[in-house]
Amino acid sequence: MEKETIKKIFDFLEKKENKKHKNRDNFIWKLNFGEPLTKEDLIVNGDLDLTDSNLKSLPDNLQVKGNMITRFSKLEELPKGLKVGVILDLSYSNIKKIPDDIKIGTSLYLHNSKVTSLPEGLVIDTWLIIMNTPINRLPKGLIVKGYLNIDNKHNLAKFTNEELREMVYPGNIKGIIRI
Repeated sequence: MEKETIKKIFDFLEKKENKKHKNRDNFIWKLNFGEPLTKEDLIVNGDLDLTDSNLKSLPDNLQVKGNMITRFSKLEELPKGLKVGVILDLSYSNIKKIPDDIKIGTSLYLHNSKVTSLPEGLVIDTWLIIMNTPINRLPKGLIVKGYLNIDNKHNLAKFTNEELREMVYPGNIKGIIRI
């Protein structure tokens, strides 16, 4: 069924039956149906789970106070000014680039992702997990306050822990786990 047909059905039910869909007027609803977003809509007060979503883009300056998950979505890029309060999970996604101005609260998961590089000066508080991605270098100024987790078959596995720490200087990696 086409999006417009679905929207017409919901509009009919709201108008004639006085039944409003529980997600009517929320962020995802507005994006899916092309409705205008307010400044308040750009603040998601919980998780934003875009797993299997057909959305290809998100608005700039989006703030997600919880986790943001993009697994198996059609999303091709992250918006400028993105802030994620907890975990950003780009595993199994089509996203290739992380914006330079991104802010991530605790962790970044990159399992089987297409991300090719990380922005300079990226700060990760808890976990940076890089497994089966095309990333072959870590950026200058990367700060991982928790642990960098790389798999032993990854491009970064050829570097010693000391070489990885030198690569990110003047940044810092507290702990490195290889699996």
